[in-house]
Amino acid sequence: MTIIAIQGPHNSGKTTSLNILRDLMLNNGFTAVPNVFVNHSGRAIPPDFRDLLEKNSKSVGITTPGDTLGYLTRGIDALIPYQPDIIVCACLTYGATVNYLNTNFGNSVIYISKRRDPAMNNQQENQADAHDILNRIHTI
Repeated sequence: MTIIAIQGPHNSGKTTSLNILRDLMLNNGFTAVPNVFVNHSGRAIPPDFRDLLEKNSKSVGITTPGDTLGYLTRGIDALIPYQPDIIVCACLTYGATVNYLNTNFGNSVIYISKRRDPAMNNQQENQADAHDILNRIHTI
């Protein structure tokens, strides 16, 4: 199993990028596995969620809450029983969430830094990050 972690500070757009990623995947032939989707945020926009998507024989879990260790571990732990090929998550740039990923998944973690490009607005950055992650998923 490979972990792709979008890494950035609190409120940097990680969850927004992963919401866009889910939409991109659904629009590119992935389907949601029934009864896996959980919206953690109620009415928050964009919502923190957990889901499992499949295309052909590839399964990809996505869990967005990653700023605190408890949320990150619960999201990943809930996806592991499905045996996904890839789990995409969010994490901070350092500290407990990164330590957890390094300790438990080691070299299986691919970190993608949250884009901060002065030539782009937040929406453009989030779209670009989502496309980068989707491209990475296709190569695994």
